[in-house]
Amino acid sequence: MTGAMGTETVIGAAPALPGRHVALYVRVSTQEQDLEGQERQLRELCEARSWEVVEVYKEKVSAWKKTSVRSEYDRLHRDLPLRKWDTVVVWSLDRYSRAQQAWTAMADIQELREQGVKFVSLTEPMLETPDPGDLGREFAWELLTAVQALVAKFESTRKAERITLAMEELRSGRRQTKSGRPVGRPRVADAKTLLRIQELKDAGMLWREISQRVGLSRWSCENCWRRWRRGEYPDAPAPSQPLPRRNPDLSEENPPGASTDG
Repeated sequence: MTGAMGTETVIGAAPALPGRHVALYVRVSTQEQDLEGQERQLRELCEARSWEVVEVYKEKVSAWKKTSVRSEYDRLHRDLPLRKWDTVVVWSLDRYSRAQQAWTAMADIQELREQGVKFVSLTEPMLETPDPGDLGREFAWELLTAVQALVAKFESTRKAERITLAMEELRSGRRQTKSGRPVGRPRVADAKTLLRIQELKDAGMLWREISQRVGLSRWSCENCWRRWRRGEYPDAPAPSQPLPRRNPDLSEENPPGASTDG
């Protein structure tokens, strides 16, 4: 498209800001994908804005695998304090950020902005950080970040509500875990083991000897036995002499009256 003065205009391009030094970040997720297509289009955008590309960071790696090492991404962030460039241009935000939620990824853009670095996404012009004095884009950016924060808060609240409801369903028995096991930490001792511990305890054995007989550690034997006698094992037969409920202010590791034998 040609303007009134005969100069070529790129549709959707922002006004040219000469003098900017640009770093391109190019990433694909698999070895089979091509990096050159992304890089070529990013260079075309910079040329249309009269920006100079001074560094290119490109890699073939998945951003969302926990074991992935993004060496070029890390190098880009190490170069931030060196001020070799003042603008980062990417194909899209998900090519740059590790975050899977947009509102979390926005924090990565804000991090660049706080360092005085402009962020530009070829396919998402609304994410471009505003230049000083660009009040229209500044307003749009602030509005976008405010909306993203509200969405993040809303989703966090809904997630907490879903977790609370699910836990209530699991505890009430109206719903099962995927494994079919009870919710929470697995029980160390079952009802049969607890009765055996009580039997050996009544026979006058020390905790060290009991632990060897039932195949549990000495601490586990005593801890499970005390919890059972406090009524914390509802699926096991009730003990003949229950203990009072534990004071929550006291440590479980050293309950009052705990035995110090072997």
